[in-house]
Amino acid sequence: MSDWLLIVVYVLIGIGVCFNAVGVIGLLRFPDVYSRLHAETKTTTFGSIFIAIAVAVFCFVRAGAEGDGSQVSLGVHALVALLVLAFGNATGSHALAMAAHRCGVKPAGGVVDALAKAQGAAADTGKEAAPASEPTPKEQPQAEPDDGPAGKEESS
Repeated sequence: MSDWLLIVVYVLIGIGVCFNAVGVIGLLRFPDVYSRLHAETKTTTFGSIFIAIAVAVFCFVRAGAEGDGSQVSLGVHALVALLVLAFGNATGSHALAMAAHRCGVKPAGGVVDALAKAQGAAADTGKEAAPASEPTPKEQPQAEPDDGPAGKEESS
C-alpha cells in the first residue's frame, strides 16, 4: 500500500476527530440546549463525514490494489452510513429542538425566539398556529367571584 494513501486517510481521520472534539467543547461551553444542540449536530456531522470518507477511500483503493470484494462492500457501507448520518443528524436535532421549545425551554438571553413570534402573529391573524404546550395563567379564563349567601340581599 502506498504512503500517499495512508497520509490522505490519516489527514481525513484527523480532521474528523478535530471536528468531533470541537463538538464536545461546544457541548460543555454553550449555555442552553439550543446552542449545545447546534454545536453538537454540526460538528459531529462533519466529523463523521470525514471519518466515513477516510474509510471509503481506504477501502476502495485497497480493493482496487488487491481485488478484495469485501473491501468494496465495506466502502459502500461507509458511504451509506455517511448519507444516513448527514440526513439523520439534521432531522434528529430539529425534532429535539422542537420538543424542547414545546416543553417551554427558553433560549439563553439575547436570543430572538422567531418561532414564538410566528405563533403569536398567527394567533393575532386568526390562523392556526402550532399547538402550544399548556395555556399560561394569563390565558386561562377567570371565574367570577361568588359572594355566596352572605352577599345576596334578601327581599322580604
